[in-house]
Amino acid sequence: MRIDKPTHIAESNLAKMRTSDFTEEIPGQLAAGINRLGTKGYTYYSIYPVAPEVPYDEFPYSPERIQACGRDGRLTVEIKRLESDGVRRHYTIGRPSAANESETEVVYNGDSAYPVRPSEVLTPTEAIRLFLGYYDTGDVAPGWHLREQPEFADAG
Repeated sequence: MRIDKPTHIAESNLAKMRTSDFTEEIPGQLAAGINRLGTKGYTYYSIYPVAPEVPYDEFPYSPERIQACGRDGRLTVEIKRLESDGVRRHYTIGRPSAANESETEVVYNGDSAYPVRPSEVLTPTEAIRLFLGYYDTGDVAPGWHLREQPEFADAG
């Protein structure tokens, strides 16, 4: 189905574009962006909503987004969202078992190493599922653990 205007912007360290205006193409577009991570210089991928009144050729910055980084099938996914108290909070998304973990594993964003909990090291399939859920609802589906990263919080 064709929509009047794309509703999201997809961004990587190498490109920024509108998502497709054909809804049936969205799963493939998001999967391609995530599966590209760690290859040909791609280090991160994110999507965020864009207001319908924004001209098609403009790509405004949004602090609220879902983003992924990693390589070799080992990804980490994070979300930054506006909470009811007016603060934008940044979370690392993991499987429910992440709540009880303290040890860390490393996920890479280019040459930078990021320590995350073992249950926060996700597969591309899991990342794609999270991105599709965010595209549809603007949030993370129930059942995932969100670990706040308070150093990245800011006023809404």
